[in-house]
Amino acid sequence: MRVFTHPDLNFLATHLAQRIRTKPDTTALLEPEILVIQTPGMKRWLTLACARENGILAHTKTMMPREFIMHLGARLGISKDERNLFDRDVLPYAIYRILLTGLERQAKELEEIRKYLGDNVQDGKLLPLSQKIADVLDQYVLYRPDWIEKWQEGKRAVPQDPSELWQRYIWNELVKNTGKEELNHQASVAGRLVRALERLTNEEKKRLPRRVSMFGFSLLPPRFLQVFSRLGEMTDLTLHLQVPSLHYTGDLLSDRQIQWRERNAKALSDKGLEKIFTENRLLRNFGMTAKEFMELLLEAGDVTELYE
Repeated sequence: MRVFTHPDLNFLATHLAQRIRTKPDTTALLEPEILVIQTPGMKRWLTLACARENGILAHTKTMMPREFIMHLGARLGISKDERNLFDRDVLPYAIYRILLTGLERQAKELEEIRKYLGDNVQDGKLLPLSQKIADVLDQYVLYRPDWIEKWQEGKRAVPQDPSELWQRYIWNELVKNTGKEELNHQASVAGRLVRALERLTNEEKKRLPRRVSMFGFSLLPPRFLQVFSRLGEMTDLTLHLQVPSLHYTGDLLSDRQIQWRERNAKALSDKGLEKIFTENRLLRNFGMTAKEFMELLLEAGDVTELYE
């Protein structure tokens, strides 16, 4: 995986448009250009920017990361490209049904939910609650897959937290309702993809897209990043990443980190502290997510800095 970085998003879009102007020699004539973006707004902006640069943008397939993961899984035959309970627009209603049934059966795991809803579970509070729980579980699937795996094994991930009981109950009921041994949610498919990409035959490698262009990301779930990293070893995969500065920012410390070092008698030398406080304080304190993401990318692929 190659990563191109620059502070100007317009510059990155122009660079991407120039790259996709011609197809790789190994690409089939009718294979679409694959663009992976983070938000619907970015999709609209990027397609207009590329069309403006090249005069036209056609025969492209633009997808969100989770959509691409499911697409790639279906392409390699390790998952089915079909609707399931874990789709974001289906999950809240599946949870609503589980809660309603569980409360009627007086499930002891749902005692906290029962206290929150009160005597009347049909007063309009249950559906908004189901939607909120769906959002949380969706984040668990992406960023806490180890919790999900423990729940499915009947174990607890956070024993000191009583709210884990009803969350585990809801998840295991969802799994039971699917009626399948292999789940078809994005984290499960991503995990199987990582393993599958390690042992692809030459014939299976022909099913991979010849070029994938990622654009405008600020963060990726670790398991998704593993998939893209593996895929980048076998195909032309690039990420155009906007960074806050052309200079390396990985060694910047936030005010809180500096205070922690001082309190623990690990303060920097006077010369080092003087250097820190002459740097951009806004960047030091609000660029931590970008810093952590860049560190992950440095481990996953080659980073190329673009200059005008």
